[in-house]
Amino acid sequence: MMKKVIWLMGLLVGCLSLSHAQQRVVQLPVGIDEVPSDNSFCYMLPKTAFKVDVTVTRVTEMKGYFSDYAEKLLGLKHVTTADKTRYELKNVALTSVSLPDSNYIYAVEPTAAQLKTGMMDKIRQKTSQPQVYAASYEANHLEIPEFFKNYSEAAYIAKEDSYVETKIVNGVVVQVPVNQTKIVSKSLDKQAQEAADFIMKIRSDRYDLTAGTQEVAYPKETMEYMVQELNRLEKNYMDLFTGLTVKDELHYTVFVVPEEGASEQFAFAVDPQQGFTDDANSTGNKYYLKYAFQYDNRQAEAYNLTKWKVKNYKFNDGYRIRQALPAYVSLNVGGHQLTMFGLYPVYQLGSIVILPRQDNVDITSYGVFVY
Repeated sequence: MMKKVIWLMGLLVGCLSLSHAQQRVVQLPVGIDEVPSDNSFCYMLPKTAFKVDVTVTRVTEMKGYFSDYAEKLLGLKHVTTADKTRYELKNVALTSVSLPDSNYIYAVEPTAAQLKTGMMDKIRQKTSQPQVYAASYEANHLEIPEFFKNYSEAAYIAKEDSYVETKIVNGVVVQVPVNQTKIVSKSLDKQAQEAADFIMKIRSDRYDLTAGTQEVAYPKETMEYMVQELNRLEKNYMDLFTGLTVKDELHYTVFVVPEEGASEQFAFAVDPQQGFTDDANSTGNKYYLKYAFQYDNRQAEAYNLTKWKVKNYKFNDGYRIRQALPAYVSLNVGGHQLTMFGLYPVYQLGSIVILPRQDNVDITSYGVFVY
């Protein structure tokens, strides 16, 4: 009987020693009685976020200086008659990033064996820290052609005035002819007529050049260059009548963090008049990220609940990790799919798994954030 008691006591001491030798993992926040030793470290489970890079095309239409004369002088009917701007979605790119989930923080007290093997140094060297991603805005300035922007060369004209001036010279009244040059502004009608006449001259010169009426054998490269310059000059003057359309690109970045149980989330909106916004209450076309889950956790969770009913079942109490599960991610607008980005692993969709206690587990290989 005494030998049996000694054997049971030895077994109990051995179990306690074994328990103390294994690492302890505690979820935070914890009470004072659960605070590990100074050798402990903390880690957070990862969660998935989607970095959405949006490119919007801004189309700016500007009325020409002589748009009101386009039909009368050149017979042009479809011209820009008022300044206006519109916005169009051009491209959307999706990138999956991992972020620390502050709702799942764990404190770990390493074992003596782990400390002896320099586990803490290895963890610090291999710790994966979150990269820096910032929401951004980038706009290109409108590149308006210099000719259109600075056109004013024909706005003024020199006018000669001749008249007779009466003067008294040596007591005699005489009339002296006088000529005076004045700079006066041309009327808009006259400016438009001169611009239209110049367009006709350009076309006539180009015809004479290409038809060879000048009887000059220009080299091919020279001919091409002169025709190209005449075309460019004609377009500059035509823009004064038809108006100008300038396109530039605006670049934006937003982040969408999938929420548990959500199959669709608002990402951004593009209003044809107002442009890009990340306000879900805004007007315009609203774009959503849609998730098509490829795994159902309900059966696995139901199975795990049965474990509690099994007598003497040994539950794991080691590291907690989160396994990412796949989901197809697409961009939807107005209830219709615009584009399919592909299959992405999402940590929030997976369940938290408890690993068995062991000394050789590399916790950093599970995407956690150690600090």
